[in-house]
Amino acid sequence: MRTPSLLANWFWFSIFGAGVLLGAIDCGSDEEATATAPAQDDGGSPPTEGGAPDAGGVLVGPYCTTWTQFRPDSPGAPAWAVVCMNQTSGEWEPLGNPAEEAIDCDGKGARNYGSAQVFVGPQNELHVGYEQCNGYDTHAFIVKKYADGSWKNVSPAAVNADPKTGALRSVYSQYGPTHFFIGGALHVFWTTFDAAFVSRLEGTTWTEKAVPECFRHPEALVVGDRGYVYCGEPKPLAWDVTGAETSSAGTIPFDPKVESSLHTTMTSFDQNLVMAFSSHPTSQQAWQDTVDTTHVAFRQGDGSWKITTQKIEDTPGHDAAKPFLFVSEGALHILFPDYSTDGVPKDPGRLAIRFRVKRWTGNEWTPVGAESPRIALSQRFEYTLDDKTVLVSAIAPGADHIVLAWRDGQFQQAGKVVHHFGDPSKLSTARPGAVVRFLR
Repeated sequence: MRTPSLLANWFWFSIFGAGVLLGAIDCGSDEEATATAPAQDDGGSPPTEGGAPDAGGVLVGPYCTTWTQFRPDSPGAPAWAVVCMNQTSGEWEPLGNPAEEAIDCDGKGARNYGSAQVFVGPQNELHVGYEQCNGYDTHAFIVKKYADGSWKNVSPAAVNADPKTGALRSVYSQYGPTHFFIGGALHVFWTTFDAAFVSRLEGTTWTEKAVPECFRHPEALVVGDRGYVYCGEPKPLAWDVTGAETSSAGTIPFDPKVESSLHTTMTSFDQNLVMAFSSHPTSQQAWQDTVDTTHVAFRQGDGSWKITTQKIEDTPGHDAAKPFLFVSEGALHILFPDYSTDGVPKDPGRLAIRFRVKRWTGNEWTPVGAESPRIALSQRFEYTLDDKTVLVSAIAPGADHIVLAWRDGQFQQAGKVVHHFGDPSKLSTARPGAVVRFLR
């Protein structure tokens, strides 16, 4: 069994306390975008590409998001839910029945450990993949599709069920799977403690193939008709999983004996792959002393990778969570979390971060616009690029679940606060999930 890194352990601790302990958020400051267009007349009508701000200063659009809830003393609350934005009011409204079946994991009520991920199929079908607790240390990766007003399983079997015996295999529950489509077929990239797999849905049956050397933070990228999976531990790696067999997408020059890597992000730019990953020297021990550096590697025409010498962050050590590479208006950008504004507290549960964006000029990374409001650290931020808008679900100070949107160099809130279910005094959000565009 692999042992989680010290940095990962305090990430897991922080997601249950950081949002409650921070001060008030300000989404109406001079730094942020103000309203310039009216809201849509109908909750189901499509807005302009990338959303549009309404008269209240929040972005509205045909967006849906999800989250998982840790609910030790509130069995009436759902373990996960999918909500979609009403484009007239900006409210996030439940889609289908948000309540999941109650399963007592450890005598304290049902709970989900991993993230829920909402995603859209090629025919505008809304799906949710989540990790269901079926016992104290037994978890099932479940995928459902929204149809006829309710959520229905796409398969009678869990993704991580053994194809021969049907038994559930142990999974690294802190890092949920990622879901993607290649040629219209649903794929799921997921990890155990010491192995990784890509599962493909054929009818209602899951088939699978192994992915070598990936153990945590499974991610995926689809470029045209090709599908890639990648991870950051034990080292940054990318694999082409389009065909029947998994093939390497090249080796990034990185020595895991000297550096420890964790978070990765990948995109396609100028017809080739680009990956960013964070790392710190293996000699560092205490989390508050860890000095992370974000590296960016460009895949060359011959399949090799070249790491640039230009730094992302202004000061090393300010990227303690997953970044996001994206292309907007023909230019490569990176959105990354930074905690230099608010400092590093002694208690990791009080760590606050702010997002920043930089653009690649071909020679260096230059800042774009203002930083985001203060938010709590999350184990796994999930970013979505919708035309020129980047959306990310996050926990604001006071434990409010919000969706932040970046567009034209400015951050603003998308929709109103996402309201959860059950008694707030007995709940905390385990992890906010992705945001997707879904036309109802």
